[in-house]
Amino acid sequence: VYVTYGYVTRITDDVEVAAQAAMVVITVEIAAVHEDWFSGQPDAYGPQLRELIEAGQRILAPTYLRAQRLRRQAAEEMTALFDGMDVLMTPTTPARTK
Repeated sequence: VYVTYGYVTRITDDVEVAAQAAMVVITVEIAAVHEDWFSGQPDAYGPQLRELIEAGQRILAPTYLRAQRLRRQAAEEMTALFDGMDVLMTPTTPARTK
């Protein structure tokens, strides 16, 4: 929730879409970075990373490009949201040390 001059704007949906788009981009890029080594030594990877790389390999180019556009759009919207803002205050919780 974003509050400005007494008005409340919900950005939860936009943030969720941006997070999903970022996950698509990250997954594809992880698969791309590991492509050469993974193809020759898939057993050298742990099960979670192996699953992530394989998921990235299955994502089609149009899906990746759409995710890139959504991520860029979300970044532009967030930048515009904070444009002209002098202070960003958020609630905090005290840290407890033992």
